[in-house]
Amino acid sequence: MRNLKIFNLVFIFLFAGIFIHSQEVVTRASTKIELIKRRIKKSRVDTVKIKLLQQWSTLVFATNPDKDLELQKEVREICTEHLKKEENPYLKQWFKMQKSEALDKTASYYSFMDKDKKALNFYSASCKLSLIHISEPTRLLSIS
Repeated sequence: MRNLKIFNLVFIFLFAGIFIHSQEVVTRASTKIELIKRRIKKSRVDTVKIKLLQQWSTLVFATNPDKDLELQKEVREICTEHLKKEENPYLKQWFKMQKSEALDKTASYYSFMDKDKKALNFYSASCKLSLIHISEPTRLLSIS
């Protein structure tokens, strides 16, 4: 009988420890997300905003894929706007790279949701943008 009480106490402490630890992990992730949200609101620089959106995306990818999709869409929209008007070739290249990454992550979302046709379209768009991105540095170097 005494052994059963000891076993029960050990069992309860083990599960209590696991439960408390899992609560800490969730709290850390949600705290990071809240900090990122505040920094995004304060940010006036789109390059910083994109990096923060990508960090947020990484935190929610496994737990909230729909939010991840929404964040990737926002990144793509910001990049598209900058690509229309950006004159600095290095920044233009950076925005292409970020847009390509967002397209790739969007494709991954659709792939996980078994929407292969949509995934393939996004993977193709990402690939095309990546190929442009890869070929541009040589052109920039050959100009100078």
